[in-house]
Amino acid sequence: MKDIREILTLSEDYLAKHKIESPKVNAEWIISDSLNIKRLDLYLQHDRPLSESELSSIREKLQRCARHEPVQYICGSTNFYGLEISVGPGVLIPRPETECLVDLATKHIKEGQKLLDLCTGSGCIPIAIQEQKKQSLSIVACDIEEKALNYAQENITQNKTQNIELLQCDLFAKIANDIKFDLITSNPPYVSESERPEMGKDVLKHEPPSALFADHDGMAIIERIAQEAPQYMEPKAYILIEIGASQGSRCLELFEASNYRNVEVVKDYSSRDRILKAQRPV
Repeated sequence: MKDIREILTLSEDYLAKHKIESPKVNAEWIISDSLNIKRLDLYLQHDRPLSESELSSIREKLQRCARHEPVQYICGSTNFYGLEISVGPGVLIPRPETECLVDLATKHIKEGQKLLDLCTGSGCIPIAIQEQKKQSLSIVACDIEEKALNYAQENITQNKTQNIELLQCDLFAKIANDIKFDLITSNPPYVSESERPEMGKDVLKHEPPSALFADHDGMAIIERIAQEAPQYMEPKAYILIEIGASQGSRCLELFEASNYRNVEVVKDYSSRDRILKAQRPV
């Protein structure tokens, strides 16, 4: 009977043979999910023998991973800002770099204020911000895709998040003109078609293109947000938008030309341009 240590080695080798990135991490993730234990426990219980039903579950998930299905979809969730976020086909998988946006947002909004999150996807951004602000914010979160909003609702429920209203709409389409927000956040589609050859098979085959790609060299949605956002912002409000690493200078020019104040591009933890920060035009 094989133990955890042996299955870990075999699983890592199997994924590496199929040219899966980070085979060790993915193997750990799949095995810990199949056994319903933490990844650390794989090493604390390394000599634990596995039953045939456990091995069967691991094999099935490894085969899916070898076909480039994202391990987050296989396991049904991912960690974001210390929270468990459910994901699956039809919703973008939260990335670690997006946590930078949450860090910034918590500095630019006070308890009791109003937040609007555009292109919310799984809802990970407003849920994480609300958690940091003691569930005190009044939040509206929008997405054009119904599947994504289904996951957002699931994540709101399982994380016991309060005061988030979900709207299915294209950006500001269903936001009342008389509502003003203290902060707007967004992780919009910003990948250009020219970047497609550089992307992994797991992303291209499984994650929703509508959450990834935008026209005009990836800038189309960002340009719309820049144009439409001011009428929904309080006079001193800020907007924070996740951008591509090569879009910093174009976003600076766009928001400065649109008369936003205090325009800045903030780098992520890998020192890449990642967040466009700007204050409402006067």
